[in-house]
Amino acid sequence: MIEEIYKEIVDDYPAGIVGVVRGKIVLSNTRMEEISQYPREELKNMYVWQLFTKESWLSAFPETTIDIPAGKHQLLLKKRSGATELAEMCTYRFKTSKEEGTACIIQELKERADRSGDSDAQALKETYQELRKICHDMNQPLTVIMARADLMKTKLSPDDPNAKAVETILQETERLAQLILKLSRIYKK
Repeated sequence: MIEEIYKEIVDDYPAGIVGVVRGKIVLSNTRMEEISQYPREELKNMYVWQLFTKESWLSAFPETTIDIPAGKHQLLLKKRSGATELAEMCTYRFKTSKEEGTACIIQELKERADRSGDSDAQALKETYQELRKICHDMNQPLTVIMARADLMKTKLSPDDPNAKAVETILQETERLAQLILKLSRIYKK
């Protein structure tokens, strides 16, 4: 049976999962029990549409209740307590040698937003750290260029044709140093 084939794969998945054959739930994971507040045995006796408010189900699937099309759908999850919460259900068709059905991955949108917010903050922090390293790496050779150009300037007479080129190098390296300073300040904010 389908439950035996997929049980190990789905049980530890971080989102709720139900396997549905002809509209009826034949498999669920631990996270689905937590999200829906229904025990696993009760879930196995339900039709998948019973997990959602009637209005949101009919809005997402006006044509059918048995053959759920593959795709991503936003529905109102109806918990055992009677509370409702916006959830996203991604559905995938599957076929084994014995059965055809739909795998539904259900995740509360609030929960997903919380998780993505954490990962976004972490990614931003890592980006700022990388920016700081780049600023440091750019500043090192720039300091050498500025020092050498300044030394060259002191050795050249103002009438020397190379004096203007050295002055341009100093002006442009100073401008680059200011840009690096601005970038490093962004990191500190």
